[in-house]
Amino acid sequence: MSRQQRGGDSFFVWGEYWIQPLYNQRNDLMLGILGMRARSPEPDLTPEELELLARLRTQAAAALEDHILQQEVFAAVEGILPEITALQERRSAATFGGLPVLAADLPEPTDELLQDPEFGNMVRDALTHYWGGPKLTESPLLQLQVVQRELEGHDNNPVSALRAILAEAIAQQRPDGQRSLTTTEWILYNILDLKFVQGRRVRDVARRLAMSESDLYRKQRVAIENVARTVANMERAALEEDEQHLEDHFRHSPPYPQPIALFPPPGELACEGVPLGMWPRLSTRLSTSTAGPTCWPGAGAFLSAAREAPGHNALVCYAVKANSNPVLLRLLCEAGLGADVTSGGELFLALHAGVAPRRIIYSGVGKKATEIAEALQAGIRACTSSRRWSWRPWPP
Repeated sequence: MSRQQRGGDSFFVWGEYWIQPLYNQRNDLMLGILGMRARSPEPDLTPEELELLARLRTQAAAALEDHILQQEVFAAVEGILPEITALQERRSAATFGGLPVLAADLPEPTDELLQDPEFGNMVRDALTHYWGGPKLTESPLLQLQVVQRELEGHDNNPVSALRAILAEAIAQQRPDGQRSLTTTEWILYNILDLKFVQGRRVRDVARRLAMSESDLYRKQRVAIENVARTVANMERAALEEDEQHLEDHFRHSPPYPQPIALFPPPGELACEGVPLGMWPRLSTRLSTSTAGPTCWPGAGAFLSAAREAPGHNALVCYAVKANSNPVLLRLLCEAGLGADVTSGGELFLALHAGVAPRRIIYSGVGKKATEIAEALQAGIRACTSSRRWSWRPWPP
């Protein structure tokens, strides 16, 4: 490669190409190179071509520098995004839950728990304290959904529930047929049963299985990996079953929520029979989740209140501003309620939900002239006013 210079522009001649380096604005960092196919052995660009090339070089360098800057910004944001999300969640907890919620440990999402490279070590630690100890009672595995399912059958004791899951995972390693202490296919199960379930010493287990202690440790590692894999499969099956149950319910249900046959453990919050702990996994698949307080309205509660409302000589109106969900408005309309609207947008939603114009009341202050005209044209029941001067419409 040779270097040629003409008119202040440096070129590198490389085979059949002329090459120029691209630098940042401070001219202290090379961003890349700009090359063109050579038309002669040496660069012979005219002044006009050199000027055009200079502008092209400046634009290419600016684009590369901007691209590098964007990559750095995205990398920085990606690195702090989990911390930002956690901070928003804790801020919401402090606002709506007070000090006890703020000071509580954050539960680790089970999906992330399965992806944790330390998951196998978590299972190993829990097995080592199978009959009690901090590695079991403080294990992150207590957050597993499959463990939560076992709570009701174990007096709401999460440690007993986790021990039951580990016992089930060990039982799944048991071969078919009559048990033998020395045959190859029974070795891994025997190690798990003798070492962790029965709690025998390493020397005793090695003696009973006719193997050296070093060989026992090697095979024990394989056995624990199998148990961890089994627990992970049990957890995935539990998560998929919960999600499928909810998705089937929404797919086949009427266009509003109904109570379904799910019975949450005692003390667990639920919305019309659906444990709230199951809703976040569904919401992440149906919509974009947000950090902050979450409201879980139940259609049953709305309908129950609507049916109890007096309706003989009075028009009971639902305040659309409380919840303007079109499905809910249609439900309450079918239940016989009218609509109390405070804006043109709420009037539009009420009409399109099927509320009869004669069952709509337009209340609130600050009505625009166009909104009053639309309401009168629609033939609503009444426009209310608390003061005479408030009938002076705002400019459209």
